[in-house]
Parts: sequence; C-alpha cells; structure tokens
Amino acid sequence: MATDCCCIDLELEESALSLDVAETSLTWGTGEYVRVVTSDAEEYAGPYEATPTASAQTFPTTGKLMVREFTVNPIPSNWGLITWNGSTLTVS
Repeated sequence: MATDCCCIDLELEESALSLDVAETSLTWGTGEYVRVVTSDAEEYAGPYEATPTASAQTFPTTGKLMVREFTVNPIPSNWGLITWNGSTLTVS
C-alpha cells in the first residue's frame, strides 16, 4: 500500500501550539515538527486475544487497522503437556 505525504506549513503567533486529538493532548514548540499519518485501511474485525495452542495461529491483520492491544493469554495452569518419545509417556 502506498503512503501519501502531505506537508502543511503552520505559522504560529505564540511560542507553542496545542492540539487535541481524541483523548490525547499534544503540545509542541515552534522548532518542532509533527508527522500526521492518515489511513483508509479497513478495521480488523477478528479477535483481539488468543491462548497458545500446539499449532501456529495466524490472524488476518495484514493491511488492517487494529484499534486496541492484541493479548496473548498465558497457558492456563490446569493445562498439561503430554509427550511420547516412542517408549515413555511424559505428562508435564
């Protein structure tokens, strides 16, 4: 996906400028620059948490906008791992 860049020149009347974005407040001085990135990516609609399994898990997030943290849960304490080497069965 290509990224377009747009530069906007701001002229400040004071020594600092404040900008409120959603619930985040930003302040910067006259010698600083802020990069603003916009995206028209589709929001990820899948699960935002997973529990480890014996096989790989793939989540279709490529090119999607994830709007919160993805959590990998710990292995539950009541889970055991059973292995067999051909002669010995081990439960750990």
